[in-house]
Amino acid sequence: MSVGAHLIHTCDLKRATAPNQDGYQANRKTYTTTEAGVACRLTEKTQRVMDTATGEAAIVTTYLMLFVPTADVRVADQVTNITDQRGDVETVASGDAAIFRISALLKRRGRSVRHLSAQLERVG
Repeated sequence: MSVGAHLIHTCDLKRATAPNQDGYQANRKTYTTTEAGVACRLTEKTQRVMDTATGEAAIVTTYLMLFVPTADVRVADQVTNITDQRGDVETVASGDAAIFRISALLKRRGRSVRHLSAQLERVG
């Protein structure tokens, strides 16, 4: 089975443009869509981490996304409108579409690259 069969989501990729200044003269990034409907797969991993000092367990969630090898993906890009096969969009508690930021691109070694892997952090 090819890797493409496992990429069950689609998403939009957004990249920051030149910063604009808002009313308070602070730099504000604006994002424009660079690619829409990119085949991908979002995986979520939740684990408990024990704090030895307090004895409390914290829940840490990490996100990994696989992309087709031809996707133009860079660190600090935003991933939005993640849609699964049924057409459901990944949302946050308020019902808005979830926004993720690519924090790292993971290296893949071998003779042929079948996919790109990116570590994500949830922004909104």
